[in-house]
Amino acid sequence: MSLLVAGALLGFPACDLGLDDAVHRNPPAGRVIETGTGTPIPGARVILSDCDGEFLGNSNCVMLDSTQSDASGNYAFTRWGFMVNAQKEGYFTDDNTSALVLDGSEENTDIVLPPYAWLEVKLKNESGADFEIIPPGTGGSGTQGICLTQSMDTVMPALLIRGNQNYKYLFSIRSGGVSLQDTGGIYIYYEDGSLLGEPSLENSLSPWFSVYCPGHDTTKITIAY
Repeated sequence: MSLLVAGALLGFPACDLGLDDAVHRNPPAGRVIETGTGTPIPGARVILSDCDGEFLGNSNCVMLDSTQSDASGNYAFTRWGFMVNAQKEGYFTDDNTSALVLDGSEENTDIVLPPYAWLEVKLKNESGADFEIIPPGTGGSGTQGICLTQSMDTVMPALLIRGNQNYKYLFSIRSGGVSLQDTGGIYIYYEDGSLLGEPSLENSLSPWFSVYCPGHDTTKITIAY
């Protein structure tokens, strides 16, 4: 992750270590833990940075130091820094989840990383009619979907998503180029055959459903229509 980009997105105010020396600033210390479970993440690279710039403007961040989390996920620095983030293979690292802005008053600063997870979706036509389905990532005006004849099925490439949380899967089914608004007859199953439920329309013109995806694993479901 680019620390320059991280600073710009976080939008922190100018920071100068030479200002207000009377203010006690605690060196950052805490744990690197997993989203949803709080499981410690050992061996993560933790980066301490200092940044300067303008609020919601351009900012520059410079790495001051780095360390690794121990077997219990703990890390600690001996000097103060404006921001800490962590990186570990198999985990997402971005500005919204892992980077923390420090004002120097924190006594414990945990860094939370969402684990990789995968969602594999099988599309199955049980309707007896030729319908076209548009899965996520292929939408857009005039997009060609996947046309499945009766009893035909296909497995989509697994999606890399954030684990240990719900994932919203939006799709569309069309007939004659017109999206169907009736979700009756559309069912979503888990790999073991248990029913996840029926999709919802709510305020969307396309059906969608929400599925919880554990980290470090592949969740397999079937959309039958």
